[in-house]
Amino acid sequence: MLKNIDYPLEFRRFLSSQHLYTGIRITTGIIIPATILYHFGLLTTMISIPLGASFIGLTDLPGPFQHRRNGMITGILLNFLIVLITGYSYAYPTLIGIEIIVFGIFFSLIGVYGPRASAIGLVALIVFILNVDSSFGSADIVHRAVNYVIGGIWYALLSLSMYSLRPYKPVQQLLGECLMKTADYLLTRGLLYNRNTDPDSILPQLMDQQIRIHQYQEQLRNMLFTTRRFMSESTHKGRILMMSFRDSIDLFERIMTSQQDYTLLHKDFDDTGVLEVFHHNIRELGNTLRNIGLAIQEGQSYIFSAGIDSSLEQSKEAFKRLRENKLSAGNVEGFIRLRHILNTLQELTDRIKRIQTYTTYDRSVAGQFKKDVDFSKFATHQEINFDLIRSNLSWSSANFRHALRLTIALLIGYLISLFFTFGHGYWILLTIATIIKPAYSLTKKRNIQRLAGTFAGAAIGFLVLYFSHNNTVMFLVMVAMMIVSYGL
Repeated sequence: MLKNIDYPLEFRRFLSSQHLYTGIRITTGIIIPATILYHFGLLTTMISIPLGASFIGLTDLPGPFQHRRNGMITGILLNFLIVLITGYSYAYPTLIGIEIIVFGIFFSLIGVYGPRASAIGLVALIVFILNVDSSFGSADIVHRAVNYVIGGIWYALLSLSMYSLRPYKPVQQLLGECLMKTADYLLTRGLLYNRNTDPDSILPQLMDQQIRIHQYQEQLRNMLFTTRRFMSESTHKGRILMMSFRDSIDLFERIMTSQQDYTLLHKDFDDTGVLEVFHHNIRELGNTLRNIGLAIQEGQSYIFSAGIDSSLEQSKEAFKRLRENKLSAGNVEGFIRLRHILNTLQELTDRIKRIQTYTTYDRSVAGQFKKDVDFSKFATHQEINFDLIRSNLSWSSANFRHALRLTIALLIGYLISLFFTFGHGYWILLTIATIIKPAYSLTKKRNIQRLAGTFAGAAIGFLVLYFSHNNTVMFLVMVAMMIVSYGL
């Protein structure tokens, strides 16, 4: 990661991001029904309604409208069935053990269909775990299952209505984040022009950033190229967002392909100062692109700064002076490399300036759009093919090995909860389901985060209860913690 963090900018970045937007949306979907039920004294018996809303909220990942809608409908139906099955079998440990095996493997394996299916599977597993404990919600199993459906439908209607009111906001947020990640990638690449930078320490960062950017681009591609609103280009705003995405792809590809032999570059030109000038130029480009991404995320116009033009002129002037004073038959190849870098800086400057013009959402700019390709070919279409599940039912499949590990851990946790009285034994299973991930390093990281979050939450809760006995204050703190939790 970059060492110099601009905390005010990062704070603005979070405030306008899809993450905080999601946190507020899920919290609203939970708090409204919970408050109404509490007002009428029904929260204890109908707690399944806000729980159903929260669980469907966790499956509401960014994506095209129809994917989100279908994912939430699937989650609602699946949760309903899980509550019925578990509700009628929780008193029979043998049946619960069999269900742990079936649900643990199946709900883990459906992750092969993508992040949305993985979230639906994890939530279904959590619903199963919670309903192993008979104390949740109404004692009437059908009534409890219906409450889960009511909560899920309420959240789905809230989420989809917010999308209908602001259809472009999710794309703006994701596109802005993608451009800011691209800016971080460019700034990291710029570090390779520093004399004291170790390339071996930079390359892993570049790989991580590159993977994250490709993930953002894939989400944007699906959101833009499978949504009729963007495919029809019926509005100038939709056309401009499509143009912005296309240029952001070209920009990232150009940055990626500007690879140089940095060891040889430093050997030839470290003492000339030209690499420092190029590095300054790259920093200026990266900072400008980051600000453009933030402006798009916030839905504002970016006021163009002449900084990238002046830094480009400085790079041209530095190259010109160096060529006049140092060019010889022995270093021609080195100067050719410098010329390639300068050409890249010129092209990046032009592309960033073009993306900047899109932030105005001017109708005349939208008129430049040309639909010269069939965009539908660029969208990924994930079909539910059960052969994919069957092909993963082997020890050679990492997904199957993860499903097996998770299932064995859940079985052991359930046996422990049966033989030892812990009050709420489902917490053992809940912790196992949320922590165990396909990679050991990720599981270890989740475990540390879980412990840190538990202690931090306990400390904050203790301080709030110690210093305040006002229900309104405690409620506001709880809402704030929910927003931060879901936002993070």
